[in-house]
Amino acid sequence: MHINGSIFANSLTTSSEVHLPGYNGNLNLVPEPSSALLGGPGMTLLLTRRRRQG
Repeated sequence: MHINGSIFANSLTTSSEVHLPGYNGNLNLVPEPSSALLGGPGMTLLLTRRRRQG
C-alpha cells in the first residue's frame, strides 16, 4: 500500500510507503492563548533584565 500526499500527525506507525510532496513551511498555526499570556510577561522580564545589565 502506498500513501501519496502529506501526513501531519503526532505519531505514526505504518508498514506502508509514504510519498510526501515538498513541504513549503506553511502550517498556519495559531498560538494558544496560554502561550501569549505566558510569553508576554516573560519577554517583558527578559527585556527589563537586559536593560539593567547593559
